[in-house]
Amino acid sequence: MRSFEHWTSRYLLDRVRLFFYEKKHPESPWLTQRMVEMLGQLLRPSDVGMEFGSGRSTVWLAGRVSKLISVEHDRFWAEKTLAMLTAKGLRSRVDFNFLPEYAEHAGAASYVDAVKSVDDGSLDFCLIDGIRRDECAVACLSKVRSGGFIVVDNANWYLPRDQASVAPNSRGLRDGYASELWGEYACRVEGWRSIWTSNGICDTAIWFRP
Repeated sequence: MRSFEHWTSRYLLDRVRLFFYEKKHPESPWLTQRMVEMLGQLLRPSDVGMEFGSGRSTVWLAGRVSKLISVEHDRFWAEKTLAMLTAKGLRSRVDFNFLPEYAEHAGAASYVDAVKSVDDGSLDFCLIDGIRRDECAVACLSKVRSGGFIVVDNANWYLPRDQASVAPNSRGLRDGYASELWGEYACRVEGWRSIWTSNGICDTAIWFRP
């Protein structure tokens, strides 16, 4: 049975705020508002990036960088995203990888392995917003250059914090990491500068490689 314990007055207010923000910004990525604003300032026309999980973020990012490598396992989102890119005249900027045979239930090995064709230190950023997020996050660590960054959406579902986020399903220290790989990721980025953002519904976090 679905739980509604998180439906507090604060949560409902956050939902209303998110609704009106998305109505006003229909082409923005489904990340927190603060993270979208940060990325708008961080991204440069010469940047090369990679994302796991396509959609509105693909079009938004492609309009701001020189090249984007996008990896998607879902046919609906692959077709929808490619149509949006074509309509915006951005298709040539995106190396789109549709890997339907490696859906989540099938192991997603090749989905994650898509990053292996990328040279170490060659990416300006990596956005983790698809399946197998722990594997993708760890795989991207060596691919991001010094000064580059990794963004993980819904980070509160996977990484515990001393003071758990107010967003639903957030992890506190007692909950531990969602997987051993998330524990490895946290250990390896321990010395990286990070910023954690939340809209009360979900959290998006960013780590900058020293």
